[in-house]
Amino acid sequence: MGKWRLCWLLLCASALEEVALDTEEAETECSVCPVRLLDVVSKEGEEDGAGLRLSGAGLEYLEKQRSPLFLVPALGVYRGGKSLLLNRLMGRKAPYAAGFGVGHGQETFTRGIQICAEALPERQGTVVWMDTEGLFSSEDARSAGAGAKIFSLALLFSSVVLLNNLKVLNQQFFVFFEEQQQVARVLREGLRAEGMPSDLLLPENLSIVWVLQQPINFAGTPEAGQAQLDSFLTIQDKARERVRESFRHLIHEVPSATHDARQWPKLDQLADEELLPEYLQATSGLRELLSNELQHARPMQAASIAAHLRMYVDLVQSDHFSISLAREAFEDSHAAQLCEAFGAAAQDLAGEMPCGNLSSALDAAELAIQERQEAVMKDFHLDQAFLSRLKQCFQRKRQELELINQELVLAEWEKEVQQA
Repeated sequence: MGKWRLCWLLLCASALEEVALDTEEAETECSVCPVRLLDVVSKEGEEDGAGLRLSGAGLEYLEKQRSPLFLVPALGVYRGGKSLLLNRLMGRKAPYAAGFGVGHGQETFTRGIQICAEALPERQGTVVWMDTEGLFSSEDARSAGAGAKIFSLALLFSSVVLLNNLKVLNQQFFVFFEEQQQVARVLREGLRAEGMPSDLLLPENLSIVWVLQQPINFAGTPEAGQAQLDSFLTIQDKARERVRESFRHLIHEVPSATHDARQWPKLDQLADEELLPEYLQATSGLRELLSNELQHARPMQAASIAAHLRMYVDLVQSDHFSISLAREAFEDSHAAQLCEAFGAAAQDLAGEMPCGNLSSALDAAELAIQERQEAVMKDFHLDQAFLSRLKQCFQRKRQELELINQELVLAEWEKEVQQA
């Protein structure tokens, strides 16, 4: 090991001493799971009886995750095993202390939307797992259709959707699909009227994974399962035809976790050795399927996620297009894209990290992206407020890359010290 290289590593590691404390605190805050993203609140005296309210803590949690964000909600009937399934997909094991809570009674356990973030390897982004309030429960009935609103909302922001079915494929979902498609039409027409392209704010060719838990007739193979789903979707019905054409449909079967009915009320307490091998294999296979789908799914950016969600929530509650909220989401989307392009350019210029020229690479990247920045501002008539938000995003991206570089310096220093 060269003397000067060791000195550089030692200096960088020394500089990390203070940063490490802040980093540890931030990582602890961001690793808390689950976090509530959406509440269902009562609205006494109004016809719909309930409203949706975003949680400030949930939005802050999302904004602190590493982009791109891949949002994967689980939708379906209450008491259908969504929470336990999500815990398995995240790689958790009993008693699932750092996962979603699992109910044991007859009433729905999850209210609103709760989220858990999972960092992808090689800093490739974050999967945000979402546990949603169950459909068709007594709570859903009392809230006058909050479940339908959550269903519509989830299909607007998702990268991939898990549609949880119990024993048989559920025909009642088509009612919710109809309502969601109406909401999407309102958004699409509003964007068109304002001259804003819809591809930034509406998902295209969204993948719906129909999860069939405890199937009565276990198909056993992916081909047989897909044939079953295709048959289910091609029944002569206009609603099904629209759903079939609007989304990409896949199916995955998950058999019972145990044959012992006495164990069903405490599945979240059973060790893997007590669960059936075919159940473990099926949940592992579902995670692999989702990983493949996410490779070509629509991601979202942490810098613009809050504006998107505010617009979507307002839309599903009012059924009206808000020009101001759409403009905010549209501008934040462009700012986030420019910000990610700035970060990618800086990494290309800096070369493999850790590196000693990151600061100059960041400065050069900001100059290199200026022409594209000016073109976006001119094409969409964006003002100084947009430029101010963009500069803030650039600053956050600088801090993120500097922190990554520092972490890699520390790891390399520790490695070389051990070798020495």
